[in-house]
Amino acid sequence: MKRNLLISMALFLCVTLLKHSSGYRCGKILSGWYGKFFPPGFPKNYYDFLQCSWTIVVDKGFYVKLKFTVFDVEYYPNCSYDYLKVIEQGKVLGTYCGSTEKGHSEAVSHLKSTANNIQVVFHSDYSNEEKFRGFEAHYRAVDLNECAIDNGGCDQICHNYLGGYYCSCRLDYRLKKDNKSCEYVLCKNVQIQRLEGTISSPEYPNMYPNNSNCTWRITVPRGYRIVLEFIRFEVETHPDVQCPYDHVSISAGSNSGRLCGRTPPKNITSTSNSMTIRFVTDATYNMQGFLARFGTEGVKCPELKSPLNGRMNATGFSFKDEILFSCLPGYIMNGVSRTWCRSTGIWTMNPPVCEAISCGHPGIPIRGRVRIGGLTFGESVWFDCDDFYELYGESELTCEDDGLWSDDLPECVPVCGNSSFANEYRQGCRGNIVGGNDAVPGSYPWHALLKLDGRGVCGASLLNEFWLTTAAHCVVNKKRQVVRPRRFTVVLGLHNRSQENETQVKEMNIGQIFEHRDYNPVTFQADIALLRLTHPAIMNDFVKPICLPDTDSSADLIKPGARGIVAGWGRTSSTKLFPNILQEVCLPVVDTASCHQVFANEGFPVTDDMFCAGPATGGKDVCKGDSGGGYIFEDPGDKRWFLGGLVSWGSSEGCALPNKYGVYLDVQEYIDWIQDRIYR
Repeated sequence: MKRNLLISMALFLCVTLLKHSSGYRCGKILSGWYGKFFPPGFPKNYYDFLQCSWTIVVDKGFYVKLKFTVFDVEYYPNCSYDYLKVIEQGKVLGTYCGSTEKGHSEAVSHLKSTANNIQVVFHSDYSNEEKFRGFEAHYRAVDLNECAIDNGGCDQICHNYLGGYYCSCRLDYRLKKDNKSCEYVLCKNVQIQRLEGTISSPEYPNMYPNNSNCTWRITVPRGYRIVLEFIRFEVETHPDVQCPYDHVSISAGSNSGRLCGRTPPKNITSTSNSMTIRFVTDATYNMQGFLARFGTEGVKCPELKSPLNGRMNATGFSFKDEILFSCLPGYIMNGVSRTWCRSTGIWTMNPPVCEAISCGHPGIPIRGRVRIGGLTFGESVWFDCDDFYELYGESELTCEDDGLWSDDLPECVPVCGNSSFANEYRQGCRGNIVGGNDAVPGSYPWHALLKLDGRGVCGASLLNEFWLTTAAHCVVNKKRQVVRPRRFTVVLGLHNRSQENETQVKEMNIGQIFEHRDYNPVTFQADIALLRLTHPAIMNDFVKPICLPDTDSSADLIKPGARGIVAGWGRTSSTKLFPNILQEVCLPVVDTASCHQVFANEGFPVTDDMFCAGPATGGKDVCKGDSGGGYIFEDPGDKRWFLGGLVSWGSSEGCALPNKYGVYLDVQEYIDWIQDRIYR
């Protein structure tokens, strides 16, 4: 008897000491492509006080896959007693207990890592009321697949796809915010963060259970309000007391209250971005309950209008609604083109202002003026010119919607072909040079005297402020070279050669000379040259340019029988001296056949760029000193004079002889060359 008592006491002391010991440690580092491990005591019954750790390491690029062929560990909620814990990179992947055969949710059959190493820890406490075998785990290295390693971190179902994976839950479970864990779906403390959805009483459309205490808290982003609509509603009520039994209570800011009965309540709108719905039932009397849907509406911002001279495109005037602004053509935006309604009910930016586009100052023409009505879209400016000048271009420009003026800046060009002084002889085209008349002063303001080394040699015609034209033979020497420009001067505004010091007379230097490239000093073909002044000529009553011919209409004016005028200081006959007073003569154009016949007899060809003029009776002609002067005609349409020809050459027998004519270069043939040179 004493012996048995001593044995019992010894056993009691051993157990007590074992309870307070640090436990039995086991486990090791496992490597290789595959293997297995289990706790001490397996497969019969694992030991108490176990603290085992296995670290499994495989090659990089692989993960560890665990398969538990046996899992039988003491079960207790939350695995508070015995458990198997899986750790990866310091993070606990799971704690397991129970039995797979008994269907415990805390039991485990397969595991996998996401990296190339994993730690398995097994813990047992001091006692088990039943015998548990423990577990047998097999591991192997597997090529990395998210869903194959610890089920991708998913509690339940892992869906693998190319480039990633996602988790889902079985029926009656809900995915948590970590998008991996699943929790059983009950109606207690349900947090809803959606813009729309439905909620219902437990078991709806069946009768709701007793002793329910459900809470749904709906939270939406700031700037939204929640609108709750009951579709079906049947909750126990009381005839005298408001909802003392089963009831639905709403907490939505100032719109709160307790609901029951059989009539669906009116829509309830929260005053903030959250709403709490609570459903409470007692222990008796069940009804169908309710079905409700919720949605959202944005916080309202003040309604805006289109800016003046602009447009507005609005999706609405509530939270997150966007308004796009644009300006009408011709207006530019001062401000931002879009604004959003904030959660506070205030627009992110104020509407812009549409301001008229400015075209800027158009400039002022040389020799002209500008009158500005305005410089912005739709406004106009007007131009005019100084005396003796006229506009070339539009007199009115309007600022257009592209910020550009409707046309280029006009130019003020000298008025051509117009004399300030009446001349009866010119108007009647009477008189001559050889046997001609003294011209009225200022009646030929375009006619100039060309001087070489200070001596008058030829006539010239002013075309604009910088350019004159004359005969090429006036500027080319016997060596067929153009004489240096600095040896020439040109006298403008001259009437009496003995009075060159008069105020209106201006002697100007020549800066450049251009003979026509086809000039032939033998035949006088292309007998034309252009002279460029070093400084612009100032227009006045005595200095004005001659118009160039319009090739479309002048051909009809310069025809056999038509009369034009030549002015010059050339000899009045083959034997007389040069006159001081500018002479004028009216000469008819001669038909081509007569012209060719006269000079064929002298052995001189008349080329296609020449024509003859003069009476067959003689007595009127040009002579030496008149070369290069203009043969002018009046346009009956605008009453302006234009340059039809240049004095070129004549009969070798003398001037103003019967059946002998003067030969003129046809300026029409060289209009393109002239314009290309003087307007380039």
